[in-house]
Amino acid sequence: MEVERYTLATGETAISGFQRLWKPLGIVMVACAILPNVWPGWATSAATLGTFVFGGGDPTLIAIIMLLVIGVILSASPVVYQTVEKLEFVKVGAVLVFLVVAVVAALEADTGARSTSR
Repeated sequence: MEVERYTLATGETAISGFQRLWKPLGIVMVACAILPNVWPGWATSAATLGTFVFGGGDPTLIAIIMLLVIGVILSASPVVYQTVEKLEFVKVGAVLVFLVVAVVAALEADTGARSTSR
């Protein structure tokens, strides 16, 4: 309500008013408004890719379940930073495993033998 009153009283947006306190604050406020809307897009794209790779499923339902699970995990955790740190550790490990699998799959088995025989 105060933001609405400020806009009515001054004729400018609250973001313009907050920028008077600190110039980058407007950008921070805009980012804080936009970033929460990005999470569902990331979850939906991951669910769509997962249903394509593993075959079947409703990407929208999977994305909703993923977002709810993430919310419960972060809300129930006593120390959110430690939980995120542990999840990132698992994620980096999964990426490294995927990278090794991708490199092995991309290279032919006899590539090394051909290059050493010349």
